[in-house]
Amino acid sequence: MNPLQAPGNKPKIGLVLIGGASEGGGGTGRRFARLFQHFQRTPSRSNVSLVTTPEFLELMERSSIPIDANKNVVYCESTAIKSGAGPLDKLGHYRDASAKLASLVAEHEFDVVHIPIPNLLYAPYLLDAPEGVRHVFSMTAAVGSFDSMHWKSQLLYRIGFESCDAIDTLYSDIAGRFPSYANKLHVSPCSFTDYSHYQPANEKERSIVFAGRLEGFKNPELFVEATSVAADVLRQHGWTCKLFGDGELRARVEAQIAHYGLSDLIEIDQVPDLSPYLNRSSIFASIQLTENYPSQVLLEAMAAGNAVIATDVGETRKIVDEEVGVLFDPQIPENLAQAMTRLVSDDALRDRLASNARDRILEEHTVERFAAYMEDLWVAALADPMPSRRLSRLRTGRLIAEAAAGLKFA
Repeated sequence: MNPLQAPGNKPKIGLVLIGGASEGGGGTGRRFARLFQHFQRTPSRSNVSLVTTPEFLELMERSSIPIDANKNVVYCESTAIKSGAGPLDKLGHYRDASAKLASLVAEHEFDVVHIPIPNLLYAPYLLDAPEGVRHVFSMTAAVGSFDSMHWKSQLLYRIGFESCDAIDTLYSDIAGRFPSYANKLHVSPCSFTDYSHYQPANEKERSIVFAGRLEGFKNPELFVEATSVAADVLRQHGWTCKLFGDGELRARVEAQIAHYGLSDLIEIDQVPDLSPYLNRSSIFASIQLTENYPSQVLLEAMAAGNAVIATDVGETRKIVDEEVGVLFDPQIPENLAQAMTRLVSDDALRDRLASNARDRILEEHTVERFAAYMEDLWVAALADPMPSRRLSRLRTGRLIAEAAAGLKFA
């Protein structure tokens, strides 16, 4: 029976957080772990259980997201693939893991299974999804990055889109890119993170922060180049820059700082907790090449009372506009230096943007708002007539062939 047809009967939701991004799920994993943490602490319309591994919970503990392992947590065996495993071993591993997941779904009688972290581990499960269970799949990749994905990653999305009853996404432009699945798409009204450690310090420092992996799409070299252009103004007004992160461009960024003679202006470091620095800084630069939304460190910086400088790309304006920061075209790098000099030179403007940024985050990008959206999505998946979601062998073969051939997925 559809659980919505029974008065007072809450639907059972299985939230599957297994694998991906070094088994910790990356930003998506942390966001949904915080969501589950919220459901553990707050009465809701659904009975939400977390299907996960001990390794994932340990990683969340180290990320300051403690989850009560004795409350609605369903353990699955470790999903890590042994080093050196060949293709056939991997296929066998995926098949066995999917069978175990199907067994857990049946044992706990979930009405809805939600898979937020795309991982090839789930492909066999989705291809032979249990009858009578609704499935929700999360599209975590921004539209701009999809076509450059490895074909295996694209294949997983193809299978997820085809086999699931509803698709969750943060990005409103997904429907235009995938019109065939527009009727399944549900766009979140916000993102969120834990803001409890982010509050403006009584005494703000004259500092600009860049934080993120030192990789090309994060644009750390542009940050250094712009600092060199704005250096005279920064020194005149007593400002410094802090660059937090590590990655493949670390050596190049350090060489760039030395080349421009910026060692007095830019401090480069890697720290486990950014909150003390963001609470004291005054400006945060989020200058990714294709998308700044829903960067968790950007949310944290705004909650800490930082005015924002951001590239005007993707769906960045869902969180940053002219009321909270300065946006610029990444095709015109000089605009970043101009934004820096403008904000460091105008205290009133900077303070107004910083105050607006904090207000926006605490009012609009909250776990309560995201949880309400998610429960509405689960209810919507349950309310629709039950379709047949199992893919035929012919359709499955076609999806694999199209992905391997690099044909555009629409």
